Amino acid sequence: MELTLGKNKTVTLKPWKTKTKKDFLNIIKKKEKNLSEEDILEVLINPYVEPNDIYFSDDELQWILINLRNISIDNNMKFLIECSNCNEDILVECKLLDLVQFRENQYPIIKNERGWKDIESLQDYKKGIKQYSDEFPKNIEMLMHLDTVEGKKFNSLAEKIEYFEDLDLLEGNKIVDEYNEVKSKIDLSYKTKCPHCDYEGKYIFEELPNFFEPLLPKEL
Repeated sequence: MELTLGKNKTVTLKPWKTKTKKDFLNIIKKKEKNLSEEDILEVLINPYVEPNDIYFSDDELQWILINLRNISIDNNMKFLIECSNCNEDILVECKLLDLVQFRENQYPIIKNERGWKDIESLQDYKKGIKQYSDEFPKNIEMLMHLDTVEGKKFNSLAEKIEYFEDLDLLEGNKIVDEYNEVKSKIDLSYKTKCPHCDYEGKYIFEELPNFFEPLLPKEL
């Protein structure tokens, strides 16, 4: 399956294997359920994505993982949410992709005389995050995407940081808003009507409920 993440970014996904469940359970036993992003990458993403040696944003990785689950496991979802009006439980039964909206990245693009591009190298991304680990990581990631200002290219990440930190706060906030408009964006939510009080609401999730349940034994 081909999955498009942006104008110049497409990956190929392969379904999980039977051994994937065993590998996933082994990681859980070792980590006592405290899974890191690296664990997810190692077991559920990297072996089933081509290419897997390029930079992916957090939202792109989440979209890849959701689509891997969708092509590998029964995509029916069943879970409870609490009505925000009457506090009664609502049983939700839907398809996995009904819970997800994904916006592809728009790189390369120029907005307000600033040029934005995708991060070209995973190694450069890791090096930049490590080198400026004392800085706010999300700002460093954003500045790696910033390519030009008024047609002028930056010579280094350090130069981008100096440029950003010297901006008036209002202008700096505008750049952050620009970045949020052009980068990939995932939204996990579900609109439903409460059967108890007829309240119609939109429920936003940080993580999809019961997402890993099909990979877990019933006793966990």
